[in-house]
Amino acid sequence: MTQDSPENPSNTQNPAQTPPQTQALVKNDVGDTDNTSTPSGSQRLVYYSVLAGLCPLIPVPFIDDLVLGYVRKRFFRGLFSDASLSLSDSQMDLILHEPGGCVFGCVSTVIFYPLKKIFRKVFFFLSIKGCVDVASKLFHQGFMLQKAIEAGHIDADLLANPHNEQTLKPIVEATNNTLAQVDARPIEQVISRTFSSSKRWMRRGARQLWGSFRQKRGQDSETIEEAIAHSPAADAQDMNAMVAVVDKAVWMQSDYLQILEKTFFDNLATAKQSTASPLKDPKND
Repeated sequence: MTQDSPENPSNTQNPAQTPPQTQALVKNDVGDTDNTSTPSGSQRLVYYSVLAGLCPLIPVPFIDDLVLGYVRKRFFRGLFSDASLSLSDSQMDLILHEPGGCVFGCVSTVIFYPLKKIFRKVFFFLSIKGCVDVASKLFHQGFMLQKAIEAGHIDADLLANPHNEQTLKPIVEATNNTLAQVDARPIEQVISRTFSSSKRWMRRGARQLWGSFRQKRGQDSETIEEAIAHSPAADAQDMNAMVAVVDKAVWMQSDYLQILEKTFFDNLATAKQSTASPLKDPKND
């Protein structure tokens, strides 16, 4: 990585020592034609969490959230595609929906944007916390959705249900409740250490995301998603090295991840009962 790469030797991998499938994350996920396998599972989860973490550094009100929406959409498409599943538009909208809306956040963004321009350096350090929060949230959402798919709570028959706008509500409710209940600091601290030692690369990556969005604005969603996902590929070595550091560290938090998984499934059981959901119970198959 560049001069601002993570410097803790216990947490850092040399890109040359990174597993080949992780080195190929960027170019394969955006459609490069080499022969390496497409990233999936944990690698995709960490890659898009890092990518999402760049979005708060885009210095234009509302555009940062808009680009983040495309990053999340691209990730969720891939997550379900890995399991040979596809989401309808209404199902995707339900997964993307953020509880609480944007009333205060949008107003405060407009008010404080001129101050951000004046006090750019001060706000950058504050923005790192926002980057960590965004990356951690997508990691948690992806982790829980992946567990639900693996456990058989979601399959093609379920997603093909004519009442499909209802089918994923218990999953989304359980995910949101779990996010509110768990103490996410083990994952946040891992991401924070990496982001804090890579500020220069993060600024550059955020500019690339913004530029890619501007070039494709007005085109169809999947074209914009692909362009945004491709942005950090110009610095593939830096991106892959950062993903490798985070990937190694987050999966070492096994005790926390077990608590997260159990809390999610407990909440899912409660949500299914309260909504009389058609979600499958694998135990009954």
